[in-house]
Amino acid sequence: MPKRLTPNQVVAYNLRRARGLHGWTQATAAERLEPYLGERWSRVVYSAAERSIAGERIRRFSADEIVAFAAAFELPVAFFFEPPKDAEQVGPEKATRPLSSEELGELATGDVATRVGELREAYWRQIEAMGGRVIFEGEQKGGERK
Repeated sequence: MPKRLTPNQVVAYNLRRARGLHGWTQATAAERLEPYLGERWSRVVYSAAERSIAGERIRRFSADEIVAFAAAFELPVAFFFEPPKDAEQVGPEKATRPLSSEELGELATGDVATRVGELREAYWRQIEAMGGRVIFEGEQKGGERK
């Protein structure tokens, strides 16, 4: 595993980690993601997403995809930004100053001890304002697919 990772490589690393926590195959994970992504990833697409940790072809994950990962795996969004313990720096490939793992963690979670309650309340207020459910890309407000 490289010592310097992009944020997308960190997401790829944690996508594989999340699947392992559930004991799912790549095909099962792709199936579980489908309702949240609005499309079905093939096992090949899913595998390529996980393999982008290696840096050969780094997939760029969208915010919609990361939220879908959190929903499908029942994990907080911040989970997908936890740098591997052996990663020294995380940042864009052409950054003048890559972020340390601690800095990326702080950006992903903020001051967790004081913010969790505030974030949870704000999240549920927003969900309530949207009629009580999250609308994922590929859905309309009535719950029908576009």
